[in-house]
Amino acid sequence: MSSSPHRKIWIVDTVVDLFFGIDIVLTFFVAYIDSRTQLLVRDSRKIAVR
Repeated sequence: MSSSPHRKIWIVDTVVDLFFGIDIVLTFFVAYIDSRTQLLVRDSRKIAVR
């Protein structure tokens, strides 16, 4: 049973899109270091604004 090339490309594209979506969601929960103060920012509101 062989898949068409278009189906394989669609599957790969969908997997990449899912990883990209997961990355966007995780970015809202990951702390970062403020370049001005060099402190770890863990406030979810500040993370979302950034």
